[in-house]
Amino acid sequence: MKKLLLLLFVLGLINISFAQNETNIWCFGYGAGVDFNSGTPVGINGGNTFTIEGTASICDTAGSLLFYTDGITVWNKNHNVMISGNNLDGGYSSTQSALIVQQPGSDSIYFIFTTAESAGSNGLRYSIVDMSLNIGEGEVILKDEPLIGFMTEKVTAAKHSNDVTLITLNANGSDTLLLPDYITVYTTPPFPIITQNGNTLTASPADSYQWQLNLVDVSGATNQTYEATQSGLYTVIITDSNGCTNSATIDVVFTGMENFFPNAHLSIYPNPSNGSFTVEMMNSIAEKEITIKLLNAIGKEVYTVSERISGEKFKKEIHLTDKPYGFYLLRIEMSEFTFNQSVILN
Repeated sequence: MKKLLLLLFVLGLINISFAQNETNIWCFGYGAGVDFNSGTPVGINGGNTFTIEGTASICDTAGSLLFYTDGITVWNKNHNVMISGNNLDGGYSSTQSALIVQQPGSDSIYFIFTTAESAGSNGLRYSIVDMSLNIGEGEVILKDEPLIGFMTEKVTAAKHSNDVTLITLNANGSDTLLLPDYITVYTTPPFPIITQNGNTLTASPADSYQWQLNLVDVSGATNQTYEATQSGLYTVIITDSNGCTNSATIDVVFTGMENFFPNAHLSIYPNPSNGSFTVEMMNSIAEKEITIKLLNAIGKEVYTVSERISGEKFKKEIHLTDKPYGFYLLRIEMSEFTFNQSVILN
């Protein structure tokens, strides 16, 4: 098995220059280790590896241990099994069972590449560790994603451009496979900018859009602009040409006196009020029922009234001076429409 060869050029996804102490502590063998932080190698123990072949360790830029692995189990700096750090698909007898590399531009994301033993079917796989989780002790957030099946036990990393090129021999050593740009790492697009003009929300340019109201997708709201119909948190999720996403949120509050149904001019005045205000609608659709509801800040209905309307004008005086001061949502419902307006009692 020692004649098998894999050469992995990884960087853009991987930064392997290690100029600042990231390789100063090695954990290997039967709980053995070496510490290079003093400039002279010093033997250490206390690790939990129990293997005769491949292991990998990684430190922070100060040379403090972050985690280590034998390709099957991941241990944190305290030598405890990391959350979700069991049962990786590396091989116990693989000469290079694991390779740890840091994602460029990230202080917390690390990739663990694992190789199966004796050209096993697990092949080359990767898992991802996020060291920002669990108070700096890390967590395996993605496990055993396949890259190549039935490959060899050898793996290394070299600084390259913002892509990954894999070169490997098959299990018989008779055929070379070249996979340029096998993995490409794209940067996250910048946060979108939402501008508001009246009730119209406009996102900065992107390839695609999805608008949300209070973190729930709005069906069909996939254009660059969106007409807000009620108060709430409006989020736009943008996607760029590489399929990468980002988002931004804006708080929209309807506080003006006038808003519109189609063909029905609606006014609520005065707003703010002392609890007594008027709902007036012009150009009404004949013979319709209107329901007026008032919801408090936690969404509880504290007032409701339903009336029939006809003709060109509807006017309703509402007296809620017994209600506590604060922000309320006035909801006006007709068979075809629902209108929401913030009102303030003060």
